[in-house]
Amino acid sequence: MGCTGLIHFHHKEPEIGVMARPGVSDVWASALDRGARSGVDFTTIEHLAMADQPLDEVRERLQVAPQK
Repeated sequence: MGCTGLIHFHHKEPEIGVMARPGVSDVWASALDRGARSGVDFTTIEHLAMADQPLDEVRERLQVAPQK
């Protein structure tokens, strides 16, 4: 979370918070909305186990709409 600029580390300030970049708040809001619409509880998923799988297949299995 240090890259968001929300958490500050001793003697280390973020050069630029990711959330300060133009347009990123819209991308983040869209991602949260797409995840919420899927009906899947993402806290129960082993994310790293899917890391080598094609993104389209993971989205289909989890019923997550593609990014616009």
